[in-house]
Amino acid sequence: MSHLPDQPMLIKEEQYALFAKGRAGDDAAYKALVESHLPLVARLAAEHRGVLPYEDRFQEGAQGLCHAVNRFDPATGNMLASYAVFWIRKFILKAERGEVGLSEEDQAAWGKLTRAETRRWAEGATELTCGDLAEDTKIPLEVVDRLNKFFAAERAHLANEGHADGVDVPAPEEERPDHQAIQGDDQAFVRAMIAKLNAKERQLLTWRHWNPPQTVHEIAVRLGSTDWAARQLLNQAHVRLRRLMAKELPYRQTAR
Repeated sequence: MSHLPDQPMLIKEEQYALFAKGRAGDDAAYKALVESHLPLVARLAAEHRGVLPYEDRFQEGAQGLCHAVNRFDPATGNMLASYAVFWIRKFILKAERGEVGLSEEDQAAWGKLTRAETRRWAEGATELTCGDLAEDTKIPLEVVDRLNKFFAAERAHLANEGHADGVDVPAPEEERPDHQAIQGDDQAFVRAMIAKLNAKERQLLTWRHWNPPQTVHEIAVRLGSTDWAARQLLNQAHVRLRRLMAKELPYRQTAR
């Protein structure tokens, strides 16, 4: 199977039509979906440049793509590519981590540490140590320290490689909170609402939208956290901002 099939990426309507056929038992439809997204696998495998050879990374990424095709729900209204990126990377990283001797138990422990880290950030922590996370999770400190060093090196490697994913790019104009709520009418109003948030939320939204716009991964590197943890914090900040704006907009419009 070619890494770069001749057909271009399918538009949403074509993807959804193939998903409908696949759900009805047409295996050829699923094959067409996979083949049309192999260029995405090839690009992500090339960008990673880890310890595995490119061919192995591509094969692992292709398995992740197949997994995404089987799990994707067209009812979300999203494109398959935006969903598949997560699974392609997950399968490549899992293979990479196995290659360097990271066990399934280590990866499970890292997931537990990540959840604890996210909770502590959400609760307003300004600094986290390995000792804090070890205490929270009951995972031995030496294990926490070893995993933290490994994944810190992995994040630094991804940052140095650019980590462009074609999906998580700086927020386009129409997706920024000021445009969503007031359609670009008055950014000063949005900034005034952001000023009412706590310091961490203000910083996150400034990074994401204005300072200049940064990707979730770039913000995660700044925080020293995982992409997943950074995304959770950003989502919480956006929810709080939308609630503030929803309360203030009626008064503002009446005043005009």
